[in-house]
Amino acid sequence: MKENEGYVIVISLVVAAAALLLLGVFLGSIVTERKNVEKSYHSAQALNLAEAGVEKAIWQLNNSPASAASGNFKIEGIGSCDYTTTISGDTAIIQASGYSPGINIQGYVTRKVKVTAECEKLNLFNTGVFAVNGPIEFVHDSMVDSYDSTVGSYEDQAINVDIDSGFTYANSGASVGTSSTDPDVIQVDDSSKVFGSVSAGIEVELPQPTPPASFDYDYSGTAQAVLSISGSEVYEISTPGTYRYDVISISGNGVLEINAPGKVTIYVAGDVRVNDLDVTGNGEIRVATGTTVEFYVGGNLKVAGNGIVNSNSDPSSLAIYGTEQTENVQIQGNAAYCGLVYAPGASVTIKGATDKDSAVFYGAVVANSIYIGPHGSIHYDETLKERTDFLPSWASIYRAASWEET
Repeated sequence: MKENEGYVIVISLVVAAAALLLLGVFLGSIVTERKNVEKSYHSAQALNLAEAGVEKAIWQLNNSPASAASGNFKIEGIGSCDYTTTISGDTAIIQASGYSPGINIQGYVTRKVKVTAECEKLNLFNTGVFAVNGPIEFVHDSMVDSYDSTVGSYEDQAINVDIDSGFTYANSGASVGTSSTDPDVIQVDDSSKVFGSVSAGIEVELPQPTPPASFDYDYSGTAQAVLSISGSEVYEISTPGTYRYDVISISGNGVLEINAPGKVTIYVAGDVRVNDLDVTGNGEIRVATGTTVEFYVGGNLKVAGNGIVNSNSDPSSLAIYGTEQTENVQIQGNAAYCGLVYAPGASVTIKGATDKDSAVFYGAVVANSIYIGPHGSIHYDETLKERTDFLPSWASIYRAASWEET
């Protein structure tokens, strides 16, 4: 009997040892599996952080290129990321490393990615009249049509007569569009006419204009910071380069003559006012043949009377860019404007000075809302549909072209 008890005890000990061994193996596998699960989780987290770094780098390239060389960020309890950006021509190489700290694993789980981003020019003016949110209104004897500046003058091409409206027009290639999905946001009254297409719900990318970072001629804080031209005074800009003023104000018979042989970029931190108090005034901004001008307006712009006279036949030779602070752009009077207006956050108004005078606009308009009339005419230059050669560097966007984990 005692021998049987001995066997039972031995067998019990063997079984207990085997059970403990199996339990140890089981617990060990649980710990290992937990570590593997945690490592997998943190590996995915690290990859997400690296990709977030790439997204931030691309955002900086498109919105703040001066700060796009490198960067890092940390998310408390999640992890961190370091990234660098190297730009060569129209290509940017972004390398990002994501770090996710473990709890039951030592150190950080690291994932690295490398992305090649290509810079693509955005055509800002492939629509004759475009409003971001609207409304767009054509009232009181106003119209929009199109022409081709490479063929000749608008007047030589305007040989068609619309029997219903009585308008003389050139081509029917103009387009009026908005990002708003409300079909009623575009209004054309019975006395007005659009010779072309009218579309709502257009998805476009419209970057904010970025003024130059430095200036060849910076008059801010000097006696010339407020450029005031009145009487019969003529102020000349005859040297190509970048200029900065606080305000430009022209009245009477004053003239701002821009006749530099090449490109002139003017940044006005505040308002631009030409014949502000006299819609039939003789004050002018005059652009000479062979001169290309970019105006960046930090405030509002109002041009009346003789307004802005561009001696070039190509609208891309004169562009007005309204920055984030620009709320209103008004072009009214009895003179023709040949150029472009791009102010995606502003309200733009184009109207004649009196009942018998027409505000004639050759080029294209992009704004938040647009009001044409009374007696406003927009002649869209069809050559702008395919052109990006004249656009500034900020009129582009970086997109990821390739992605690899390193």
